[in-house]
Amino acid sequence: FPYTTLFRSSTERIVIQCKRKNQVGVEVARELLGAVSANPQISKGFLVVSGTLSQASKDFMSEHGRLAFLDGVELARRIIELKIPLKDS
Repeated sequence: FPYTTLFRSSTERIVIQCKRKNQVGVEVARELLGAVSANPQISKGFLVVSGTLSQASKDFMSEHGRLAFLDGVELARRIIELKIPLKDS
């Protein structure tokens, strides 16, 4: 996966995948579930997108308790809430 990292805490390992797209479809969620399922040490897959997720993608992720997501609106809200400085590109 491009832009994928593995977050490790003392209790769990989480795969985080980031996508910079206007809309992310269910195929990305399926790929993420495949990566999570293939490694028993990974407890959860987290998808962060700059845009939105299709309804099919949201439904798929809701059906699988090991998947979670953060869409562009929520990402922006959290950046503002945490006062994370953004530099101009």
